[in-house]
Amino acid sequence: ELLNKVLAKTHQKGALNTILLQYNPGNDLIGSTKPYVEYQRVLTDIIKKELEILRKHLVTSDLPAIIKGVSLMEYYNDECRAFNDIDLLCSDRSKLNKLCNALLRMGYICGDPDYKLDFESNSNYSIPIFYRELVITSNSEFAESLNYLISNKHSNSLWKEPNGEFIQRLEIDIHKSMFILDDWTFPIMTDEHFVDSRSVVGYKVLGRAALLPYISSKFYNDIHFIKKGDLDYARCVKLMGDFIRVVENCTHNDLLEAFEIAEHWNSQSNLLSMFNYVT
Repeated sequence: ELLNKVLAKTHQKGALNTILLQYNPGNDLIGSTKPYVEYQRVLTDIIKKELEILRKHLVTSDLPAIIKGVSLMEYYNDECRAFNDIDLLCSDRSKLNKLCNALLRMGYICGDPDYKLDFESNSNYSIPIFYRELVITSNSEFAESLNYLISNKHSNSLWKEPNGEFIQRLEIDIHKSMFILDDWTFPIMTDEHFVDSRSVVGYKVLGRAALLPYISSKFYNDIHFIKKGDLDYARCVKLMGDFIRVVENCTHNDLLEAFEIAEHWNSQSNLLSMFNYVT
């Protein structure tokens, strides 16, 4: 009965936009202004091109899976949703070295020379960020939009050099696990949890059923940090939007499978709470 209610709610036309606009007055998710929409579309293209270049540096069997924001591109189509960085999953230590070396060859920088030690730590599920500064080409009209975003401090990863060039800092996070469970262990991931990405050729992303317990666990994990004052509530609004958008594309069987996966990850309560929250 609950799952039927969830499907009925999320399949209502305009349901997602209504929820996001109601709870996100800062308009971080849905770009109502031309500068924001133009910038996010350009940034999305940049991210896709960088992933395509990375694919050429690695054999298929060594490609990491795409997780978090960028893995959800296919659920948003032409709508504007912020994709500001790239998150990759690499749980195999032997593949980590190949991935990091490929990023270094592409011009990415990692500020910590001992970053590989973090991969061996039980407490950390990601290693220090790799980053690269890219020049954004723009015509006069788009330059006006970028100037507007910079003047309004839209993003600290976008700035203008004295020579007039617009620079975008693109960051890549490498994770050895999707997230940390309540008991500080990592969820067990299998090949069955992943499917081929429809947005970025050659990469794997979480399937619909696995995405739901993942997003719900992230949602309630972030709430914990919001209560402590370490995060802004807008993070949860973004995750709620992602959850609803995925459910919009789910069948009843997908939702049942999501509960089975959540049981293995010991996160059933988070998923159930999220479904109740949606309804």
